[in-house]
Amino acid sequence: MLPLRSPILVGAFGGRPEASAHFSEGNIVIEHPDIQLVRSLFDAFGTGDLDALGGLLAPDVVRTVPGSHRLSGEHRGRDAVIANLAVAGRLTRGSLRVELRWVFTTGHGQVVSVNRCTATRGATSIDEHVAVLFTISGGLIIGIVEFFERQEPFDALWGGRGAA
Repeated sequence: MLPLRSPILVGAFGGRPEASAHFSEGNIVIEHPDIQLVRSLFDAFGTGDLDALGGLLAPDVVRTVPGSHRLSGEHRGRDAVIANLAVAGRLTRGSLRVELRWVFTTGHGQVVSVNRCTATRGATSIDEHVAVLFTISGGLIIGIVEFFERQEPFDALWGGRGAA
């Protein structure tokens, strides 16, 4: 049996997030709290519950989005992160979907998720994979860094900085 704070990667495999990253102790399955937090964030985002989403973020959270599009850059603070996500939803007229595929943790405040992201904006559509590194402290997400499978589709979807 592995100790709950073991510095190994644990995760759900085969694209079945319901399989859950967990430690098994007898007949009890325990999902790591950091993974529960990330799952809750994806649930809140998926249902459009920005209040619940905000409750999972530290007031001084920093989200880093790569690229050269209107949503890229470093977004500092809970309100800025939520506003940026809301713009993404508005620009895609609600078509943006992020499907949590795999989630892994070190058990020490770091979680990586691998997600399938689909969206349409006008004549541009994406169906891409995104990895996200979450840093967690005190039961809240303090850092979010996104990594795109291919940058160009996201730049095309979101348009250049200052674009309408």
